[in-house]
Amino acid sequence: MAADGPPPPWLVVADLVLQREAAACRIASGVPPRDFAGLFVADEQVDALLRTLPGLDGPSADDVGPVLAVFDEPLRTARAELATWVARSPAVLARCCRTLALDPVACEVLALLAAVELSPQRQRLAAYVQDSVQLPRLTLAALRRLLPPAGDRAVAPGAALVASRV
Repeated sequence: MAADGPPPPWLVVADLVLQREAAACRIASGVPPRDFAGLFVADEQVDALLRTLPGLDGPSADDVGPVLAVFDEPLRTARAELATWVARSPAVLARCCRTLALDPVACEVLALLAAVELSPQRQRLAAYVQDSVQLPRLTLAALRRLLPPAGDRAVAPGAALVASRV
């Protein structure tokens, strides 16, 4: 990866997914960054936490929809560029995706997990969007939220990313 050239498509997709979720957390959910996120729960946070339980799932579509819509076109373009890059690039990540015959969602999951692993700044964003300083790596719940509808299935038992020996 050249420091002076554009970032590879897998980093662009990963960054857009993280930026989209950070914007949703900040704007639609009103979650400010906190020094000790996840270490304590204030009374005013209980209602917000209750809304995130399965079946309630966070802010309403009316609140979060406009925020997420801003990212629709850039993310669609970045995903198309990622697919082209995976098909043609000699880079290790692209070769892994081809060798494992990963579907587009699994390629995106691998790109996102690798990008977070390689960057302390992305790890801080991961902790922010998961509202816990103890979670600098993405959890299954985060993958489910960041890459619906099947982000978490890409790392489920038996999935190509899990079953591979590459």
